[in-house]
Amino acid sequence: MYELNEGYHTCYIYIITNSYRSTFYIGMTNNLTERLQQHHQNIVEANKAFAAKYNLV
Repeated sequence: MYELNEGYHTCYIYIITNSYRSTFYIGMTNNLTERLQQHHQNIVEANKAFAAKYNLV
C-alpha cells in the first residue's frame, strides 16, 4: 500500500522563449540546471531540437 508520506520528488516546470517572445517552450524536469544547459548546448551545436530551431534561451 502506498502512503503519502513515503517520499517525494522535486519537479520544475519551466518556460523558455526567444528574444522576440514569439515562440515558447514549456518543459518539465527534476534537474533544472542540467536541462537548461542541454537546451543551450543544442543551440551551440545547431541540433534540430525545438529550442535550437527557434533559438530559445
